[in-house]
Amino acid sequence: MSGSPADELKALRAQRDALKSKREARDVPAAAETQIAEERRLLALEQATFDAESAHGEINRKIAIVHFRRADGSIAGSCIVKKPNHQIFRRFQMTDAEGAKAKTDQVDKLIAHCLVWPDVETYEQLVEEFPATPVKIATVISRLAGFGGEEVAGK
Repeated sequence: MSGSPADELKALRAQRDALKSKREARDVPAAAETQIAEERRLLALEQATFDAESAHGEINRKIAIVHFRRADGSIAGSCIVKKPNHQIFRRFQMTDAEGAKAKTDQVDKLIAHCLVWPDVETYEQLVEEFPATPVKIATVISRLAGFGGEEVAGK
């Protein structure tokens, strides 16, 4: 027993609206949990930044904050790194191209020396989620060391 097309359309829309309402009701606690987790992450980052500035110096001169973004643009995690010791950086910089493994080992050593926050376990989780993490961090450490900020005198 079917009614008019208008009645069928009205019934289908009502079913769809009911499902949409159920989905939204289900998503409210998940959204709240996500917001709480984000606030905890931001609080931890703020505390770590304060501690790192106190221990190592000014942001973008002695330390840097590196953020890792998801595909949607939201920040999934962050690292704080410090300016490298000149000897450690020279070893990283002078690594010859014996192969990718030698360079990877030197990048890992550089990061281990410069990583201020988070702990190694959390850092490893970031590397698993974002495989380009070591390259991104090594680039930031190189900038802290003065690489890439050259100026030509007399121009």
